[in-house]
Amino acid sequence: MVLTYDYDGSGIEREFLFSAYTLMVYEQEFKKGLIEDVYGRIAVPNKKSGETLIADYTIDNWQAYVRALWAGLKAASDLAAADRRSVELVPSYPEWCMRVPSLDLAEVSRFVLDGCNRGLFRSRAAANENAQEEGEQ
Repeated sequence: MVLTYDYDGSGIEREFLFSAYTLMVYEQEFKKGLIEDVYGRIAVPNKKSGETLIADYTIDNWQAYVRALWAGLKAASDLAAADRRSVELVPSYPEWCMRVPSLDLAEVSRFVLDGCNRGLFRSRAAANENAQEEGEQ
């Protein structure tokens, strides 16, 4: 699903894609999994008590949200180029980071989580409903 988002406050809505391809782009660039980074949790066993503490780093893994934002932007750009649509080429992750003037990380995290939820964790029925709604517009 392609979403649009003005991530830098420039007034320009850019396209983002959160899909299986986004997972591949993320993994190729960062040598990590987007799902593990964005939805990351770890279980830490307490040897003394025998209990397991679940530590959820999702809320605090701000770098993962920025990486996922770039991966979504890159995936949408690649798709547009493959479809022979006019597209703004997305620079490498380091260059893109260097050129982003500012980010509202709280807003970025909400956008990335929503995009991943809509594009990667939706049922087939929900996908069909969305396709029908988009066709009616």
